[in-house]
Amino acid sequence: MACADYKSQGINFLNILIGKYGKSYILCLSIITIAALLFTSFTGLSLYQVMYEYFLLEEQGIQTNAEVINKEEISFKGGYAYLYYKFTDDQNNSVVSRQEVDKFMYNETQIGDTIKIRYLKSNSAINGVVNNKAPIIKRAIHMIIPAFVFGLALLVLINLLIKTKKTIFLIKYGARTKGKVTKKEIKGGAKIYYEFYDDKGVLRSSKSWLPNSELAKQFTIDMPVEVLYDKNNPKNSEIYELIKEFCEKDK
Repeated sequence: MACADYKSQGINFLNILIGKYGKSYILCLSIITIAALLFTSFTGLSLYQVMYEYFLLEEQGIQTNAEVINKEEISFKGGYAYLYYKFTDDQNNSVVSRQEVDKFMYNETQIGDTIKIRYLKSNSAINGVVNNKAPIIKRAIHMIIPAFVFGLALLVLINLLIKTKKTIFLIKYGARTKGKVTKKEIKGGAKIYYEFYDDKGVLRSSKSWLPNSELAKQFTIDMPVEVLYDKNNPKNSEIYELIKEFCEKDK
């Protein structure tokens, strides 16, 4: 057994996760995941709101003409273009509003032009230019990057959790054998490649990844190492020196 000479009791999942991959790395990854989730949720809520208003106006809106009274273009954050317009609702109230439009509509529309808009009879403050999907497209684009970052960070975090669970299994039930380091890469952390023979005499190759490249300095090519592996699934293995501290007896 991997820790036959130890009790392997009181194993703490969080301690092994932090001990193997580093507190700073786990904390940074967690912060990125949470921040990306919050930003994705915020942009998603904004997207839902503009889509809801768009389709609500499509179904229930009253169509009328509006006069363009001003134009505004903001160049930062990918660029925003707005048309300001005024119209009179069915209660003879004068309503002034603005809406984001695409660059084509912005350039083709001049102050004083008449455009078609829709508004809600129950609340004329909810209005929009007919067939203008620019607010929807803009928010959808803004949602792509944080959603991608969230998905990627979440996948990395889940992968670390799975690996930690496998490490705990090896500590408790894995077999120990001799192996050697075959290759080392220092890029975006460190990868230690190693090989060993399982109990059936089959040569197995695997690798260990560490976010802290400093931990890899102790390993050199052809260096003998001890390896823990799962007899039923030899692909699940780990260099013993990287996890031996978790096999120590409770003091």
